[in-house]
This record gives sequence, structure tokens and C-alpha cells, in this order.
Amino acid sequence: MTSLLSPAAIAFGLALLAGLLWLLQRLRVRHRPVRVPSTLFWKEALEEARARVLVERFRHPLAYLFLLLILATIWLSTAGLDLDRRTGDLHLVLLDGSARMAEPGSFERAGELVRETVAELPRARRQVILAAGEPRTLLAPGEHERLLSLRLAAYAPEAAPSTLDRVLADHLPSLSVAPRATVWVAGGTPLSPALLASLPKTVTVVDLGAASPEGAEREGGADGAGLPRSNRGISALGVAAAESGVWERVDLFIEVTGDLGREGSAELSLTLDGEPVEARAERSSDGAPRTPARTLVLRDLPAAGGRFEAALGGADRNALDDRAARSLPLRPPIRVALSPSLAPRLGPALAADPAVRLVDEGADVAVRRGGESIGGDLPALEFVSRDRQEETFLLTHDAGGSAADSAELLSSALIELGLGEIDAMELAAAAGRPITIGARPAPRGEGGTRRTIGVWEELLGDEYDFVASRSFPLFTAHALRWLTGARDFPAEAAAGRPLAGAGRLAAGGLVLDPVGMRVRPPRVGEYSDERGDGVSIALLDPATSAAEPAVAPPRAAGTAAPDLPEPPGAPHPIASLLAVAALLLLAAEWHLHRRGIVP
Repeated sequence: MTSLLSPAAIAFGLALLAGLLWLLQRLRVRHRPVRVPSTLFWKEALEEARARVLVERFRHPLAYLFLLLILATIWLSTAGLDLDRRTGDLHLVLLDGSARMAEPGSFERAGELVRETVAELPRARRQVILAAGEPRTLLAPGEHERLLSLRLAAYAPEAAPSTLDRVLADHLPSLSVAPRATVWVAGGTPLSPALLASLPKTVTVVDLGAASPEGAEREGGADGAGLPRSNRGISALGVAAAESGVWERVDLFIEVTGDLGREGSAELSLTLDGEPVEARAERSSDGAPRTPARTLVLRDLPAAGGRFEAALGGADRNALDDRAARSLPLRPPIRVALSPSLAPRLGPALAADPAVRLVDEGADVAVRRGGESIGGDLPALEFVSRDRQEETFLLTHDAGGSAADSAELLSSALIELGLGEIDAMELAAAAGRPITIGARPAPRGEGGTRRTIGVWEELLGDEYDFVASRSFPLFTAHALRWLTGARDFPAEAAAGRPLAGAGRLAAGGLVLDPVGMRVRPPRVGEYSDERGDGVSIALLDPATSAAEPAVAPPRAAGTAAPDLPEPPGAPHPIASLLAVAALLLLAAEWHLHRRGIVP
């Protein structure tokens, strides 16, 4: 048995009714003056008519019982009690709210299928979830199905990839412990075959999309609204370091999936900071254009933090995948002030780094020996004697002053600084001491909170073979980038996928700060990272740009409806039975009152 209210709320209501009726039974009734021919019962009349008496003894238990039963049946009927025939089965109804459902009529049709299905499922054992960028519960177990229509009216498909697989995987533990469970899926994105294969035998998946057979195709391959039956969209927008090797430049590639018309006649506009740019089409190995996907490449775009936008013209079935934006990385050259005493040893390695510019003035970072003044208070890569520094590599950071900050920095230093590529065993054997790495916060009294990296000066000697190793140029390159705060940029910034190089994103007051994993922007939009820089997230979902409609249109007139699996249990409301019981109790109470049994 289920209800709209919790058992505690129902019990509280019954107790409140019983208490109020008990108090009413004890309230003193206001007496009427009546003339009597005798004073035989005068004493008792005076006793009952005492002034300032609010309550009297409980005298009518039968009347109290009838009133309590009548009010209790009315209260239980308003609580929405149901009797479920199959209380052991679980039902999870998933509604796809991704960008693919933005095709005309798809989301509305899927919502109608969900409402029809939910009305036939046991109320206490069903749950409806909208699988959008961030999954939302539309109907919790026990809630009335009328709430579903009200909540669906507030939602529309989001510019985000489908999360059907993720929602089903999250609920799989609870579904597996039930004697039997059914997952009802309404949407155009198919579930992963690997996930379906992993489901236990007690879990059945029903595709509600099959309840809407395809109608007859219109002439010209379009639906009734004049839109083409196929769809096209921007399915990839990637950025990589320039193939030319220029640090301040990047290459960008675009992939368009779907029918582009005759020889790509559909308009594709490309702009950088509002100015049009041109791209050339990539061709397959046999020289023919790639179909159905067209890949375009833009070479040597300035890595100056500009905003790149791509847009498809013309009408198709889904507008959410027709535009994509990307913030290009900001890669200014790293201006390095190099100590003349280190130029013979470090000059070749720094000159080979395309990001480094050796300057005498206006430097961003200094490379010097310990105690030298070149660079002043700039972040510095310093080579100091091992007699003055216990650790082989000592990082002075500005992350904070706690031990946790230093420990977190050390955990990532092996990757960020390329220290994992160093042959520590060989260096330890040559030095006669263990090779260690340490971190500490920058002292506030030493020129602020600038970063420094201290390295044993002895490692520059020929006996260590450190400068001549393949790991040394990698170490210096990573060290200079860490000192100036430069970081790698993600190849692709797509909704629903992990975003490399960003530990935190914020949009509209919501902060995305995952613990122990990369941040995953849930939907298309403009975000800001932990530095406050803008990050544009695009859809880039090949499933959304598929050629076929997400959900078939409503069936044509005269077409027979397909057979769906019979829901294993239908709710039986007993509110009408309780209302009839209340009427019968009222009739019985009136009959007893007429006979004088109850007052």
C-alpha cells in the first residue's frame, strides 16, 4: 500500500483528529432554560450549571467513535492510498533530455510516452529521471503522476550529450537487488551495448521509442514543418600546437557530420573574434573528400586567447549542434633572463625551446645561480650548492602555507616538471646521496610569494651527465612553464567530457570542482576557470548530429498501435472506497441519533 503522504504524516493526522474530537467531547455544552413542574432534580441541575467551568466529563464514547471513524476515512481518502498488486518489482523510467531530443516534436512525444507508461506502474515502486546534462528526478517513488506533467512543462532539451548510460549505471545496484526490475527508456540515444550486456537477468530494458512507429515519409524528404528528415552538425572542434612549431600559433580542425548538400553547398561560417577566416578541406588517402563527415583545418591561428566560432547555415532537424565556439589558448613567449655564468651550459637547451625568448630586459623568469641578483624578485630557476640545500629539487610555491598544499604540489610535480623522466638511480650513484624532491611555501618576507625551483648546482657538472641527458631539455621546459604559470590547453572542450588543464569551472554562480578527477562541464555554455579566464564549451556530440530522427513522429492515421509489454502491476486507488465508507458511517450515525442511542 502506498500514498501521497508518508506513514508518519498519516499517523500524525489521525492522532490530531482523535485529540481534537476528544477535546470537543469534553467541552461544556451551553444550557437552554427549560420550565419544569418539579424541583426534584434541582441539585443536579445546579451542579452542571456551575459558572467558569470549561470542560465536563467524557459522556458519549459511542458518538466519539462514530465521528472519529468518519473523519479518519475522509483523511485517509485525501492521502491518496493505493493498493499495488506487485510490490516487489522496481521500475526506472528514463527520459532523454539531451540535445538530440531538440528535434521538432521529439521531446514532447517522449514525454507523452513517459506519462502513459507511468500511469500504469505501481506508484511506490517507480521513479522517473530526466537524463539531461545533470540528471534530475521528475517523479520520486510514491509521488502522484499528476506532478509529472507539471514538472515536465518546466524542462526542455539541453545542449548536452545524453546521460542515459550514466543514470542507468548509477541505479544499477538498487535495480539488481530487486526480484525483478524494468527500465523504461524514452529517447533517441541508444544505450551502450556494453552496459546492456552487463545487466543482470532480472533487469529488463524496454525502449519506449518503439511505441511510436515511423510515419510515412513526406515528399521531398521533409516532415510536415518543412524540415529535412536528416540532420547535420558540428561534431568536432579541436585545437593542437601548430604543426609549424611556432609557439604563439595553434592549428584548429573542424568536423561536420551529416549531409552538407551538393559539394558542400551548405554555408559554414568561421570567425575569429568576429572576423571571418578560411579553412581548407582535408581529403582521404585516395584524394576524395571525406563523407559523410567533412574535416576542415585552419593552420597557424594566433594563440592569443581569441574566440573562434563555427556556424552552419540553413535549416535542419536540430539547431543545437549547428554552432560551436572555442576559446583559443593564450601562449605568449616566455621571456627568460639567463645568467651569463650559466649560458655555456644551459644556453643550447633554452634556445631549442620554441617558447623561450632570451632577453636582457622585461623578463618573466630568471635562470641563475644561488645568490645572484639577476632577475631580482622574478620567479627563478636557481642552481645552488648541495651544501645549502638538502633536497635535490626544492620547489617554493605560492599555493598556500599548509602542509596539504605542499603535499598536493609534490604529488603532481613528477608529471608537471618531467621529473619522472630523470634517471634518479644513476644520479644518486654519481652523487653518493639519494635524489629527493621537496616543497615549501614561499616566505612572505622574501619579495612576496613568487615561485622558485632550487636544483643542486653540482648536477651541471660533466660527471653527472644530467645536462647531456634527454630528460634535461624536458625538465627545463616544464620548469619554466611552471614558474610562469603557463599550462597545457585541452585539445577539445566538449560538454559531458573531462576537460584537461582545468581544475575548477564556474558558470552562473555554480562552481564545478571535482575531487580526484577532471572537471566535466555538463552542458554547452560559457564558463570561467580557476584563474577567471573564459572557457567556451561546445556540444560536439556525433550522436546528436546523426542523420536519422531521434524519436519517430506520431503514427499516421489508420496505423495500428504496436504492442507494448504489459506493466507488471497497476495501482488500485481506494480513495473512492473510503469515501463510500464515510457516507455509510454518516448514515449509521444519523440512524442511531434518531433512535436516541447517540446524542
